[in-house]
Amino acid sequence: LSPDYDSPRCNRAKLDTGTFCNYDCEFCYYQGMLHLKTDYETIKQRIDKLYEYGITEVDLSGGESSIHKNWFDILDYCNDRFDHISTLSNGWAFAKEEFLIKSKDHGLKEIMFSVHGFDEDSHDTIVKRRGAWKKINQAIELAHKHNIIVRVNCTIYQKNIAGLLTYHNVLKYMNPLEVNFLTLNYWTNN
Repeated sequence: LSPDYDSPRCNRAKLDTGTFCNYDCEFCYYQGMLHLKTDYETIKQRIDKLYEYGITEVDLSGGESSIHKNWFDILDYCNDRFDHISTLSNGWAFAKEEFLIKSKDHGLKEIMFSVHGFDEDSHDTIVKRRGAWKKINQAIELAHKHNIIVRVNCTIYQKNIAGLLTYHNVLKYMNPLEVNFLTLNYWTNN
C-alpha cells in the first residue's frame, strides 16, 4: 500500500474460505463448485496475506464457511490476528446453540445471515432446503440472545422481487443492525 494514498483505507476485507456449501441456492454464482473444499493451509495463507496488508477486520465468506472441517481452527487463527471476525452464513450451523456459543468463544463477533425469501416457502424454495427458514430464524434469535451482531443480506432476482414489499415485516422481526440488498449479477469470472 502506498504511503501517498490520501483517502482513509478500509481495514475490513473478505476472507475467502472456498466454495463448499451445504445449500444449493438457485442463483448461486458457484453452481457446480459447491462440493469443492479449500484446505486449511490455503486459508491460513490468505489470512496471513490480509494480516500483512494491515487488515484488522475480516468477513469469512465462501460457500458456507461455518461447515468447514477446520472452522474453529480458522476462527482461532483469525482471532490471533484480527480485531473483528464476521461471517456470511445461511444459518444452518448457528441454529445449534452450542455451536454458536463455541464460535463466539473462538472470536466470532458478527454474522451476516443470507435471508433470500420473505416467508418459509419462498426462502426454502430459493435455497433448495426444506426447513432452512426455521433454521435461519432460530440462528438469528440465538445470535441476538448471545450478543453476536446480526446483519442480513438478500439477493434480489425474479423469484423474490415481488415479495420484497413484505420483506420489511421479516426485517422488523429479525432486527438486524444492517441490511444489504444485492442484485443478481453474473460475471464471467466472479
